[in-house]
Amino acid sequence: MMVPARPSPAVERICRALFVIGWGWFVFTAFWGIADMPTAGHLGAGSAVTSMMAEGEIRFHSFYPMWDWYSVVDPMPNAAYTHHPFGPHWMSVLFVALIGHRDIVCNLPAAIMSSLMPPMLFRIGTRAWGIVAGTATALGLVVLPITVGFSIFHNVEIITIFGAILFFWGHLEYQALGRTRHLLASLAGALVCTSGDWPGYLIVGVMLAWGFFRAYASPSWMTPPVKPSRYHMWWAWSAAIAVGTFMVWMAFYQHLDRIGEWLAQGKSRGGGSDVPLKTVLEARKNWIDFSFTPLAIWIGKAAVPIAVLRLVVRRLDEEALSIAALFGAVVQYVVFRRGADIHIFWPHYFGLYYALAVGQIVVTAQWLGGAIAKWFSPPNARAVAAASAFVAMGPSVFLIVPDGARALGIWRRTGGKYDDKGSLWDSDADYLFVVSKLARPRVHFGEALGHQGAWGWEQDWALGNRSEDAQDPSPRRPVWVARVRELGADHLKRLAPKYHLRIYGEDGVVVVLRGEPAAPLDAYSLDLHEPNFFQWLFTNNVEPVRTLPDAPDPFTTWEWRVHLDVPAAAPTAQPKTFEELRIAHNVAVEQGRDDEAERLRERIVDQLDRRPETHFSDGSELVGVRVTRGVKPMLEVFVQAAGPTKGDSTFTIRSAVVAKNPLSLVPIDTTECDRAQPPPLPTKLWRKGYIYRFHAALNHRIGRERYWGTWSGGPRTKSGNPKIDLVEMP
Repeated sequence: MMVPARPSPAVERICRALFVIGWGWFVFTAFWGIADMPTAGHLGAGSAVTSMMAEGEIRFHSFYPMWDWYSVVDPMPNAAYTHHPFGPHWMSVLFVALIGHRDIVCNLPAAIMSSLMPPMLFRIGTRAWGIVAGTATALGLVVLPITVGFSIFHNVEIITIFGAILFFWGHLEYQALGRTRHLLASLAGALVCTSGDWPGYLIVGVMLAWGFFRAYASPSWMTPPVKPSRYHMWWAWSAAIAVGTFMVWMAFYQHLDRIGEWLAQGKSRGGGSDVPLKTVLEARKNWIDFSFTPLAIWIGKAAVPIAVLRLVVRRLDEEALSIAALFGAVVQYVVFRRGADIHIFWPHYFGLYYALAVGQIVVTAQWLGGAIAKWFSPPNARAVAAASAFVAMGPSVFLIVPDGARALGIWRRTGGKYDDKGSLWDSDADYLFVVSKLARPRVHFGEALGHQGAWGWEQDWALGNRSEDAQDPSPRRPVWVARVRELGADHLKRLAPKYHLRIYGEDGVVVVLRGEPAAPLDAYSLDLHEPNFFQWLFTNNVEPVRTLPDAPDPFTTWEWRVHLDVPAAAPTAQPKTFEELRIAHNVAVEQGRDDEAERLRERIVDQLDRRPETHFSDGSELVGVRVTRGVKPMLEVFVQAAGPTKGDSTFTIRSAVVAKNPLSLVPIDTTECDRAQPPPLPTKLWRKGYIYRFHAALNHRIGRERYWGTWSGGPRTKSGNPKIDLVEMP
């Protein structure tokens, strides 16, 4: 009952072709940018931290992941990480030991596990419900925005989902064929699943509870018979693994007297039970809709009674798989509310449920279509059944594919943060590149880099060593780094005559190397350019290629020196890039060559969109904007200054989605987002007549998005309207 007849060979060929295409797509998402430099965000820093904890385990020969990964002395026991099972970190230990401290090691474990998921799901669905439903099961995983976006994310979710799929697949195969290797695969899946994250215990636990009822507690007439030797072997060993791994984690925690902290951590990620669930979900609506699409959410809800009905009617293990996955996902998402409020990837486990539920929906539609056709046209029953299955597959799979593809780039460009609830997010790639390529080779183990300003996990990984917060350079630190925007004009001017400042890139990364005598600052261009195909595929999917130059750039060096009142030689070469053209204009202004300045200004303006042109009360002018394309689209705003501002101010750029994409299922995201950091060159140092540039990464969401700007701490517009419309992106 509720299982269709085998489809025709032509249908089977179509299904296999669809599966191969879907599998290839998911492998691409998992390996796209696999060796890229980890930047800010979940997908960068979040994966790097797992590898750094593993480095600490290797260095100090410890079973415990540890926070103080680059300590020169053993930081145990205070640094031990005891919030989750150790599976992800132990897996990273293997990869770090084999590959070393290389960027690829951060995400490679997740990419490999993600790539293995579709074929196992295909086999699960085919074994349980036939090849059409098996295809739908595999495709259900590979089309969702959240699963394609986080297929590369080496954290607790991927390893737990992978373990659950392996557990399910091995179990069904073992019960059908009785081969020992399938039993071992299922037990390995249980081990991996319960070593990844706590929801793994819920997923495995539901299957064990159902298995206990089916094999031991129900009357023989109530459930289909099992082969006792196989079933009891699988159940007993799976239960032993679940209990055993939990005891192992508790023993580790008890060894450090951390069980109380573990419980407190769970409580801190929970809470909020006094707020109605409906209110909580409404607050997360933008995240949920983007991660799944409303259609997939509706299908997932509609599939619950179908899954329950199929389990009640058929009473077979394969019908309990989706329910087990759903139980783990719901408990994780609903009980640990504070964690879900912070981490957009928290509902990742629903992706596994959705894949299995889609398989059940398709096989049910296939069976119903065939059953109805048998009454009216028996010779066509098999064809009608197959057609019904593909019709059911349409909304649950094919209609969601475009949004999954659109979402992939958005996830990667934002480091998995998406809109981050409107907060300003920046990849910080210039800073990380300079730390990795310039500072890291100069900081030996046992030393510490000095930094001023924000420092996070991604900087730790880029450096691969210790760092210390330091307002100024010091002879005892081999390298000191900072961002100009965090130093401010006064601090920068104070440092300039005391040290040889090196300033790198468009974001103004300041570096002081130990042993260099005081000298006029030098500025270096990182020569940003578009990647070739292989760079785009593996290392620069959402960031331009950067190179570390040996010689200072004459244009940017002149501009920085002039603003810090340091003697500067004007560049003699003709400008080749747009940025050099802007600086050449400023050189002409500084030298009083008004005709040349006007000619260069016209060349600049000709390449800008003049519609946002705005005049300000202090005589300054927004002369236009420019949108650059490529792997990292940027919005650039050009302002001709009337002189320095009274303090360090900035031109704030914000965006809002104003219209839905008519070809997308994702509704309008109602969050207004900050988009631009302060300018590299502080406005307090600006000079009259110079043209300056603000820039913002166009982390464009699905739909028509409007970008506007306002001065923060700067002059007012003459029109009286503080908001200046800049551009709309379709």
